[in-house]
Amino acid sequence: MRRGFLLAVWAVAACSSASAPRTAPKPAPAPAAGAAAPKPGAAPSGMEVARLGTGDLRFEVARHDSLTLQYPTGSQMQVLDRTAWVRVLLTSADGITIVLDSLRASGGLPPDSLRALDGLVWTGMLERGRVGALKPSRTAALAEQLALPLVTDLLPALPASGVKGGSAWRDSTVSTQRVVGAELPMTTITEYQVRDASGRRELEVLGASHLSAKGSSAQFGQTIDIVASGTRQRTWRLAPTGQLAGAEGTDSLTLSLDVPSVGQTVPATQLGRFTATRMPAAR
Repeated sequence: MRRGFLLAVWAVAACSSASAPRTAPKPAPAPAAGAAAPKPGAAPSGMEVARLGTGDLRFEVARHDSLTLQYPTGSQMQVLDRTAWVRVLLTSADGITIVLDSLRASGGLPPDSLRALDGLVWTGMLERGRVGALKPSRTAALAEQLALPLVTDLLPALPASGVKGGSAWRDSTVSTQRVVGAELPMTTITEYQVRDASGRRELEVLGASHLSAKGSSAQFGQTIDIVASGTRQRTWRLAPTGQLAGAEGTDSLTLSLDVPSVGQTVPATQLGRFTATRMPAAR
């Protein structure tokens, strides 16, 4: 099997991360070792957030992804960086609208193709404290691959009881997510903990997730069997109003890519880094 084959699969998939759109939550097994809950912070200050705050907010969302394939003769890596500037509108009725103001990415993607996505709008609802299915204003495969995983990972999933310093809970979902160009059922088990931010009147919601997925994909006439497992770390900062002040995190997936037609299995590692920076309101 040529080295370029699996790298091409990943590149065509626009280096999509495990942060693709979520489906409705389903029961999941107990968490495995490897996704330890965040360490508790200082003593609670008394600040509480009942729900995500409504408003019209703007963010710069950046993500760096890398995929390293381990061949018998050596390793090969491909990297993709992308940045999206988005508006997020939350209403008191749990409605959510996300507007893609602009998207830029590395990897040789044509600038005109990216500019054509400017102004794309997704609409949906918050379901059980998380972003539900989002409906785009028009069909745009490149936006689904590059931008949508960024915006669906932008907000934390809060319990109906609200949060305060010292709160802790567990969330589990099974959803269809894109891994190395394949749509796979991904089990995500997350341990959440809330602490007071140091030196700021904000709450930090910390999420430590264990990820696992297994499935197959047909690419370029070849069947690839994929097994993936790993961890995700997230920190979301919430203002007293419940509005998102910023977020950051990392992902790490260990993959086994098996191509039965050529009798070869290629181990791989996919790493991701994510930041969301609140921007001033437009005047």
